[in-house]
Amino acid sequence: MENSPVVPGSPYFIMTYDTAKKLTGITEQTGILAVKNSDGHLDEVLTAVQEIADENGKIEVNMIEQTIKNIQHQYRASINALYMASAILFVFGSISLMNMLMVDFQNRKREFGLLKAVGATQKQLKSMLDREIGSYLGGSLLVSLAFGGLISIAACQRLDAVNHCISLKLPWLFLIALVAVMGGIYLIFVAYAKVELKKAEILPAIREE
Repeated sequence: MENSPVVPGSPYFIMTYDTAKKLTGITEQTGILAVKNSDGHLDEVLTAVQEIADENGKIEVNMIEQTIKNIQHQYRASINALYMASAILFVFGSISLMNMLMVDFQNRKREFGLLKAVGATQKQLKSMLDREIGSYLGGSLLVSLAFGGLISIAACQRLDAVNHCISLKLPWLFLIALVAVMGGIYLIFVAYAKVELKKAEILPAIREE
């Protein structure tokens, strides 16, 4: 602790490994020691701690900012893997949703023909489909955000409990991409429905019924 030898009455002391093990139960003298300094004394404290570390040769001195960066770097690969998994689910989920909507539309062609037979106009059918697709996509978006948000909060709380420097940060680019894709699916399906509604014939629907 001090360059000078220990003298009676000195506030500094030396504890042997055996004594430390007997008193504390520590089998390996490794760990993290946090040092907090008063305002305006950072350089003085840092210099003193660095001198101790230099003399020991086995102590590493890190500022809190560097420690946070090290922990974040440690988890970066895992976080990037989660982003990649999310992107894959995002792409395949969008394709699956689009396919489901188109298949559903094809299966309902007879329904649209019968609605035309009872007097429904093209505009009314289009408005009905607009509401339905809006409900599908809006519900899917809300479920995705709620489910993803809950998982993210739980994961961040777990990591923060261990490391105390992990916080939830919204991936705005990812969220904007999600909304943009949902909007794209909406526009594509509306255009597709508009074309297909014109092909919905009344007589074949009545004959099938």
